[in-house]
Amino acid sequence: MQILKNHKVFRLTEKTTDKTSYTPEEKRCILEALNARRKREEKEKKSHRVPSENQIVKKTKYTEEEKRRILEELNARRKREQKARESIRAYLSDKKIYLYKGKSYYKVKDYKQSFYILKETMNLLADTVCSVELERSGYTANRRQKGFIKWDMSSKRILISLSNVRVYYKPFEIEKA
Repeated sequence: MQILKNHKVFRLTEKTTDKTSYTPEEKRCILEALNARRKREEKEKKSHRVPSENQIVKKTKYTEEEKRRILEELNARRKREQKARESIRAYLSDKKIYLYKGKSYYKVKDYKQSFYILKETMNLLADTVCSVELERSGYTANRRQKGFIKWDMSSKRILISLSNVRVYYKPFEIEKA
């Protein structure tokens, strides 16, 4: 490594690195060289991290075809969610609503047991999976259980997973009025 300072050449060789003591001029030159190397490395890191203005402009500008494709995807997603909400609304239109502790519930039946699900949860249910708290009715007392719920468009049924750990959906029917 060479450092040019005041037209003097100072070389870091094995002889200078094996030294235990340096003159003040040698210390100053070594520190300046290390500082220059550190600054150069920081500048290289910054240049790799921060994109130039041309790159930023390229990323933010979309072609007309890309804009059209993005709008079509958003519109298709909106239509799918709207169709799912309408089918849930039609499915829930003739179902019985129970009032318990000032809240509205739907009764979900199975051949072994029955659950009560909040009406607000069912109204929010669309194309996605929701975490839900199920009120289970029993002989001694009502118990709460957490699970997942989703709407199956093809079979027009509510799918519930009673376990948070092993997600396995079973179809359930809501009690009719």
